[in-house]
Amino acid sequence: MKKRLFMMAAAILLAAFSVSGQNYVRSGNEFSAVSEKKIPSATKEIKTQYKWKDSKGNTYTIYLSSTGAAYIKRVSSKTGKEYKSYLPKALAEEITKELKLSK
Repeated sequence: MKKRLFMMAAAILLAAFSVSGQNYVRSGNEFSAVSEKKIPSATKEIKTQYKWKDSKGNTYTIYLSSTGAAYIKRVSSKTGKEYKSYLPKALAEEITKELKLSK
């Protein structure tokens, strides 16, 4: 009896997690499912058309990571090595909305 209850509960939980809300588009009396664009997980970064201007007047291209974080690539004046400088989370969210991407 306990096994059956456990199996039924597991099946219900599995069904609940597998059903996800889908976006749709309405055209008159017809509804169509639309899948969201996602940031490809295999891709390490996405180069965007957006630019960031720092306090010194330097302009950098903004990149998005596979987790949805926005950053720019800077070069250290001391070592000459390239490093990532992350931008505010609100900016990253705004860019992903405009590009219609999701994490």
